[in-house]
Amino acid sequence: MKNAQKNIEAKAKVNQNLENKRIKQEEKNLQIQMKKNQNMHFKRYVTNNLGLNTSNEKVQKILNNYNKYPNYIQNHMSEAETLKALANERRRLTNSAKMLPKDERRDKRIQNIRNANDVAQLNSDIADAYVAIIRKEITNMVLQSGVKTNINVGSINSLKKAEETRAKLMTAIEQKKTRRLFHNSKCSEKYDTREPSNTFTEIYHTKRTS
Repeated sequence: MKNAQKNIEAKAKVNQNLENKRIKQEEKNLQIQMKKNQNMHFKRYVTNNLGLNTSNEKVQKILNNYNKYPNYIQNHMSEAETLKALANERRRLTNSAKMLPKDERRDKRIQNIRNANDVAQLNSDIADAYVAIIRKEITNMVLQSGVKTNINVGSINSLKKAEETRAKLMTAIEQKKTRRLFHNSKCSEKYDTREPSNTFTEIYHTKRTS
């Protein structure tokens, strides 16, 4: 009886150990699956929501860091969102500079922006380049049109002011053209030496002879 009891207890202990191992393995598998799911959701967020390319070295680094330290997900999301914002700024700056003369140094700076300060400096530099072009355009317009103006080109220090000044100058030039046309028209009427019409002459002589 004692041996039978021992066998039963031993068997129960073995079964309990097996059950414990099975539970631990299931928990481990569950954790692995949860981690895979979390990685998949984070990757979808990075690629689908933010539109980042996983072939990018910086994106890969963020994904790898999340895989190693998933508890710091807010930090990883912030880094990914910063990458997205910088990518948007690169496109915007590139489009903004399209009408400027080719400048490889500026293009390289656009591609290498790393923070808001870089973006702000490029915004300023691009605006200054456009201001310089409009200043030159205004100077040429004044010289070619002969419009008398007190425009101080050196005081034009913003894109808004440059565009406003150019618009006012164009209005002044159009007004000068209109005055010139009006003046020429009046002169033509004053010195009109055309003969009276035959109809008038005939009526005049008819009245005289009647």
